[in-house]
Parts: sequence; C-alpha cells; structure tokens
Amino acid sequence: KNRIIRNLNVRKLHSWLPEGVIVVADTLSPADIILLSRSNIKGFITDSGGSTSHISLICKSLNIPMVVGLGNLSQKITTGMEIIIDGSTGTVITNPLEKTIAQYLRKKEKENKYEEDNSLTAMLPASTSCGIRITFYANIDFKEELHALSSLGAEGVGLFRSENLFNDGTKVPRESEQFTYYRDMAELIAPMHLDIRLFDIGGDKLIYSPVKEPNPNLGWRGIRILMDLPEILDDQIRAIIRANIHGNIAVLVPMIISINEIRHVRALIDKHFLELSKGHDSQIEKPGLGAMIEVPAAVELIEEITRCVDFVSIGTNDLTQYTLAVDRNNTIVQDLFEKFHPALIRQLHRIITTANKNRCKVTICGDMGSDPLALPFLLGCGLRRFSVVSSDIPRLKSLVSRVSIAEAEALAETCLTLDTTEHIKACLEAFQAVH
Repeated sequence: KNRIIRNLNVRKLHSWLPEGVIVVADTLSPADIILLSRSNIKGFITDSGGSTSHISLICKSLNIPMVVGLGNLSQKITTGMEIIIDGSTGTVITNPLEKTIAQYLRKKEKENKYEEDNSLTAMLPASTSCGIRITFYANIDFKEELHALSSLGAEGVGLFRSENLFNDGTKVPRESEQFTYYRDMAELIAPMHLDIRLFDIGGDKLIYSPVKEPNPNLGWRGIRILMDLPEILDDQIRAIIRANIHGNIAVLVPMIISINEIRHVRALIDKHFLELSKGHDSQIEKPGLGAMIEVPAAVELIEEITRCVDFVSIGTNDLTQYTLAVDRNNTIVQDLFEKFHPALIRQLHRIITTANKNRCKVTICGDMGSDPLALPFLLGCGLRRFSVVSSDIPRLKSLVSRVSIAEAEALAETCLTLDTTEHIKACLEAFQAVH
C-alpha cells in the first residue's frame, strides 16, 4: 500500500517537475529513477542506499550523478535550494559560496576536456602496451543507450538488465513486447553481440516483489523466482530465441548457486528452440548460455560451471556483498563493503584462471571492472573481456594501453600474497602511480 501511494505521488511529481533539477529523497526505487530521469534530472540524492546498489548502477548507466546514504539530509533540503552534487566523490554541498561554484565549474570543464581527449582513441581497438587485445562491452538498461555504443568504443553489450522492461516495476512484459524489444536491439548492433540477463527481480530492485521478505537479498530473487514462476521464464526465453535472427544474442542467468539451475535453463532453451525452429518464418539461431558468478557457492562450483556454459560473467557487487556478509544498501556497514578484500581478490583470480583453463569465456560486469585501480590486477589474472558503463570505456582503453601483461601478472601475483585490504590497495596505488 505504501509503495503504491508513493509511486502515485512520484507520478504527480513528474507531471510538474521542471527540467534540470536535483531530486532529493529519503529513498528511491529503480522504477522511480527511470521515471524521473525522463525530465532531464541533473542528479539524485538519497538518505539511504549504497554506492553499488541497483539504483546507483542505473544512475551510472544513465550518466546521472548520484550520492546515497546521507542519513536525514532530505529533511534539511528545501525546494529551490542551490546544491552542488559530485557523484565521483560522493560530495553534496548546500548553498555553496560563489568561489565554490567556480571551483566545481572548473573541475567539470577539466573533466569534459579529459573525456574529449579520451574519445579520440575510443574508436580504436584496445590493446596493452605489449599488444594483447582487450575487449570492452557495455552494461546497459535501455535500448536507447545503443545509439552511442560505437562512438564510446564498446564492441557489444555484455549485460542488458532486462528487468527494466517491467512496467512501473510490477507488470510483467508480454512475450510479444519482449520479442520486439530484443529484436530491435539485436538488429541495431549486429553483428556485435548482445548478452541479455534473464529478469533479475527481487532483492534490492523492488521489481515484481509480490511477497514481503525480512531479508530480500537472501530470499526470493533472480533465477529462484523464474524457476518458481515458469510462465515468466518460458515467455522470456521464447522471446529471446525468436529475436535471435542474427545469431548475436546470448542468455545470462542471474544468481546461480547450483548446476541444476543451469541445466534447467539449458533444457528450456533446447525445448523452445526446437519448437520455434520448426514453424518459424525466418532463420533463428539458438542463443548461447552464460552464468552470473555472484555468490560464493558459484565460486566453489566454478570448475563445473565453466564446463557446462559458454561464458561466465562476474558480478562483483553481489559477490562482495555475499562473501563479506555486508548488505550493499546498508549505510551502517558501508565501510566494510570492500572490493579489495583479500577474499574477493583470491576469488576473482580463481574464477578467471579456471574459466581460461576450461576455455570458457569470462567477463566482469560488476562495478569493479570500471575501477582504474583494479584494472591492472584483473589483466594480470588473465581477464581480457570487460563489460562496464559505456561512458567509462574511453578512459579504460587509455589506461590499458599503458600496461604490459608481464607487469600486470607480477602485480597480481604480489596482491595474492597480501593479507589485508590496506596492503592490497597500497600495492595497486603504487603500481598506478608509475603508470
């Protein structure tokens, strides 16, 4: 009831919300962000949430600055107040002085110049200083983002978050609607590939949550919901297969914790492909199958998983959350949400090396893939495919060109011997300082 009332209020707000404002609220759902972003919002600020929460990732994908976890700031803000928001540092300044405004305008101008310089090389293939080819794909939420893909240097879509097709976060999209959407996307970027993650609903996304759970992130979410509601899973798989007329679509399964879940999805793909290929007017191809590696159980099963899928994609945000038992939306423990924790570093090395050994393609699609500090370590582990926010690609390509694989491997080897987050960060920062 409260969510319905709040969403109705948001719609009323949207009807008169002027363009170019900063929205401040106690909390916002993904559906709220999507709705409000259509008004050319300049930024979002919330009292709750974490920097790797789903709403933060959507804002990053939309290139809208967001600062979260500011306690009760929304109670202190009034309509019309002048605010500076810096999403890169998590800084919010209310009623700034003229000299502060001038300082941030200079910073913005400098960042724009840096982006312009990087965009000159964005269209070129990414290679390390020793000539090893590195591929960058884009994480996207909407098909409208595809138009800028090539200009930013992306070579396809490594993660399409299909759950954003849920209307207002509740109405399940029909098979026909999905088919049209996926077909349009695949045609627009063909022959570049498109990895469609099956509906990752539940958890912190507040999308299609018919039951109230005490701890949603440890509850009914991802592939668990889809297997319990086969009509939703069947419709999505059929829509994807029908749309795969160019053979450039693959299916990515979220929240895998067992081989049985992978086998279940593969069996459905085989079944629906057989049915559809018999009476389909145009040629369709069977989509590839990939698994998200985002819980410790999947890491423990990485040997078996990489032998039964075409590719794996590492979701570092959830993997960090579940490995460290730290809710990524809980502001109280945000200082413990540390992607450079030794346990995470060792897990990443194990996933990447095992996948390469078994000739299974491996990509990282979590926030860590966009971190310049993590980039050389990941290269040293053997990662050659990154899926990130498209606006980050030019900068990452530039960084890749300054690193050799031999240097990166030596760095990774050193980091794997370190036993604290602080030591690992210091090692990575020292490497970054000379590159």
